[in-house]
Amino acid sequence: MALPPVAADTLVSVSVTFIPAPATSDTLGVPCLLTTDTLNGDRYATYTTTEAIDAAEDAGDIAAATATAARLVLAQDQRPSAVAVIRYTSPEVPADGLEAAIGAGLDVGAFELRSATEANINTLAAWLAASPARRARYMMVFQTVDSGAYGGSKPAALVDCEQLGVRGLYSADNQYLAAAYLGKLCGRRLVGSANAGPVAAQARILGVTPTTARTAANLAALAANDFGVLQPLDHGASASERIIVGTKSYDGTDWSSAVSLVFAGRQCRAAALGLWQAHAISGIPLKANAAGIAAAEAAIVAVLQPMADSGHFTPSAAAPRGYAVAGSVSGTTVVVDVTLYLAGEATSFSVPIVGQEV
Repeated sequence: MALPPVAADTLVSVSVTFIPAPATSDTLGVPCLLTTDTLNGDRYATYTTTEAIDAAEDAGDIAAATATAARLVLAQDQRPSAVAVIRYTSPEVPADGLEAAIGAGLDVGAFELRSATEANINTLAAWLAASPARRARYMMVFQTVDSGAYGGSKPAALVDCEQLGVRGLYSADNQYLAAAYLGKLCGRRLVGSANAGPVAAQARILGVTPTTARTAANLAALAANDFGVLQPLDHGASASERIIVGTKSYDGTDWSSAVSLVFAGRQCRAAALGLWQAHAISGIPLKANAAGIAAAEAAIVAVLQPMADSGHFTPSAAAPRGYAVAGSVSGTTVVVDVTLYLAGEATSFSVPIVGQEV
């Protein structure tokens, strides 16, 4: 039965519109392994359990080595929710597979090429280096057993890896250190929980045999060449007491700071897209004036403050929150300049002890 007409039907019109929140994240994204495996013809597959990885290996979708690497991604004590395996097929290069997966909607965070061929690793790094937008969204890890890693200079074949956001690890080819660290990197909660915060470069790794055949001079050279290397924590250390030694990105900058920087880039991108979405849904223009600046600054602060609360930044007299945000207008562009104050990871600590006779 229809309701009888009332004055409100004429005088008042009420509608509702739902504006979704920005698609921010509490981690760096999905860890990705790039391979030439068949994947049953799919471009990529995600696995959330070791049982699913086992089934894919049994079906011939992924190779045994890929399966081992994928299990290691999920075997770390800070575990990502899933690992993705991405396929590229000759004449494609690895970046072709990566771009196709990104285009299909995969939330790529950090990635590793499952290849020991340095030329292929370098080509993938060159793809990352070619775009500032890529460097602000993705990170790359790689490993090599090249003796040049502990030689007088870095391997010439890896020259394009020398950039912010790429980490080099020295390990035997059959010890998948890069994949294991990929799991640690993407499994770390960066915001949103009590123990969230920056990512350590010198992290405990499970399931990988440490490098013990190198001399002290070799290890010093690896550090000088910006490689991380897995070592036993001490003499007689157990399988759960193995730590990566080395704090640098492959370009010599601090790796932990690089992760925070890229994560901030990802969060700010999500916040900016969320702001555009909100204005697109409401139909209210984002004005290139003081009101637009205020709205843009508020969106950026909304994602940076949780990072500050989780300890990513270092407060100072100039920036008590550890970051500074300054908006402006350039023509019809609203510009928000962001400065993050990042402290490097400690390389060691010293405990001088003096015995005083009494």
